[in-house]
Amino acid sequence: MSDSNVPPYPGGSSDPYGQQPAGTPAQPDPSAPYGATPPPPAGQPAFGTTPPADPYGAQQPYGAPQQPYGQQQSYGAPQNFGAAADPFDIGSALSYGWERFTSNVAALILGTLAWLAGVSIVITILSAVLVGGSLLAALSNPDAAGGFAAGLGGGFILLVVLSLVLGFLAQAGQVNASLVVTRTGRVSFGDFFKIPNLGQVVLASAVLGLAAAITAITIIGPLVVMFFGLFALHFVMDKGMGAIDAIKASIDVVKKNLGSAILLAIVVAIVSAAGSIVFVGSLVTTPIALVALAFAYRRVIGEQPA
Repeated sequence: MSDSNVPPYPGGSSDPYGQQPAGTPAQPDPSAPYGATPPPPAGQPAFGTTPPADPYGAQQPYGAPQQPYGQQQSYGAPQNFGAAADPFDIGSALSYGWERFTSNVAALILGTLAWLAGVSIVITILSAVLVGGSLLAALSNPDAAGGFAAGLGGGFILLVVLSLVLGFLAQAGQVNASLVVTRTGRVSFGDFFKIPNLGQVVLASAVLGLAAAITAITIIGPLVVMFFGLFALHFVMDKGMGAIDAIKASIDVVKKNLGSAILLAIVVAIVSAAGSIVFVGSLVTTPIALVALAFAYRRVIGEQPA
């Protein structure tokens, strides 16, 4: 029969099975040489060794600041668009325009034809109604010559405004189709009549048109306005920007790519003018020029066209 009051044998364990609690310093080994480093407590690594990796991975310290849930960058804020990492050149822009034209020839020709013919027909009809109605009224009442002149003048102003609006819409429709080409590589006839962000498109066109009219006294002023607004409609429809922000973004990327932008504007103008000599020719040159312009837009904002 054992006495529970008898102290344990020196060096022995209070655990009846010979085990020590975790973290309890191990007893020195009597056989170890004098001055040797004692073994570490149970459950801990030996001195000078690398602790084992946390099996659950590194955890973020409690209380560290985190991004508030749901916080996002404000939508529609102007971005700082810079020059592309691989700047475009005129040859690559025109080559891209030709390649995408040949792979989408039917849609591009029909869409361009629809806008050109549609605008021409509407303006012709309005002109005929305006002039014919005023002339008929003057012939039926010879004393109303002054009224005829006033009516013709007012109708002419209305005709000019409608022509400008139709021209803006035609340009916007064709720009949208060219953006679709650079985004997906394909385009459909319906893309010519889908104009995203229409209100801002009209506003941007009106601001650029007004600026061109005001600077017309300098002769070169309208060319400068249209040059720096080269990509305004692209930003409005492709990035959903407001009219003023889009114009600012266009000015920014044109200034950062000034040399390439000047050559592009000249070449696009020459290609378009060459096609307009023959009506059928413009059905080819206009889409090529607009797709090349959209290609340049993608590159100057750092995107790769499809």
